[in-house]
Amino acid sequence: MDIERLLSPPTTQTTLYRTSNRNVFFFKPPANCKTDCRRVFDEEQQSQLLLEYEKDAYPSLDRRTRIAENINTTPRRVNVWFQNRRQRKEEKRDKLFLF
Repeated sequence: MDIERLLSPPTTQTTLYRTSNRNVFFFKPPANCKTDCRRVFDEEQQSQLLLEYEKDAYPSLDRRTRIAENINTTPRRVNVWFQNRRQRKEEKRDKLFLF
């Protein structure tokens, strides 16, 4: 755990609200973001992810880690991408069977 980072002042502005004996923090987005600061994969990264998805829609932790290293991101983002991709595929399939 990075104690120095925990003790240093926050880099983003936060607002603290007290509700039901719990503290809730709201982080303000950076000033250079207009509405939504989502991180998106570029075309090369997406093509690499699609190739990997065609091989296996449920990659192991080791495989996700290797993919993340290849496209310069985190295994968590790769995992979320695969989850979202599987969900989109399922929704498309459900729409086809509705008619």
